[in-house]
Amino acid sequence: MAAAIVQVLADSEARNAADALGREAGVRAVCVIGSGARGDFDAASDIDLLALVDDRATAARVRARFRRAVDERGIQLKLVTEAQLTRLFERRSTFGVHVLREGVAVVDYFGAFEALRACHPRDAPVRNNREELLVRLELYDDIAWCQGLYLYCLADLYSIGRSAAFTVLGRQSRFEFSGTRAFDRLRREVPQLAPATERIAELRAFFLLVERDSRQSLPFPARDSHDAASTAVAACHTLVDAIR
Repeated sequence: MAAAIVQVLADSEARNAADALGREAGVRAVCVIGSGARGDFDAASDIDLLALVDDRATAARVRARFRRAVDERGIQLKLVTEAQLTRLFERRSTFGVHVLREGVAVVDYFGAFEALRACHPRDAPVRNNREELLVRLELYDDIAWCQGLYLYCLADLYSIGRSAAFTVLGRQSRFEFSGTRAFDRLRREVPQLAPATERIAELRAFFLLVERDSRQSLPFPARDSHDAASTAVAACHTLVDAIR
């Protein structure tokens, strides 16, 4: 059974990982998403793959077998059935719309992935996730629990702020799924959000350190930076409150 090669990827490691995943029994399609699909990947980038599988039993088996790295780059793997992928598209979360708009189907037996994608609009707004992000922010209403150690707090605040930036733009059908580009666009197009956007954007180094063990210069120490962490919390609230 030959795999349908839908698009040539600049990211050869991501393509090779997708091909290998596509050879697993029960895998119907493999889609590269994230920086590997956009072409703005670097050595610190993960390989993000979404696979369409026959059933949940297949997902569990494949997940257990496929935990590995390719040339020291980690793999982020999401395995979904046809029903789960349909719900993902219908919910129009930022992730679902990202897959709809930017995913590159490297392996697609019988066109299963593209057939599902064709049933859902790519340009409709993303879903309002303001309440969900506010729930995540409740953890930081009082950051005394960090006890002066703010590394994981700052990394999570970056993730929350980035999701808010995606949604502020996506609610107006202005789509960006790269954090760097989303923050740049938000600064340009919504000037009143620029100070909050800049505060969250500078937290990226903390996020990369926690999520990918990528050691870049930090904008300020992760220890005993209560004022900086409090400012980041306020900036996240500003971006989340801008979701309409």
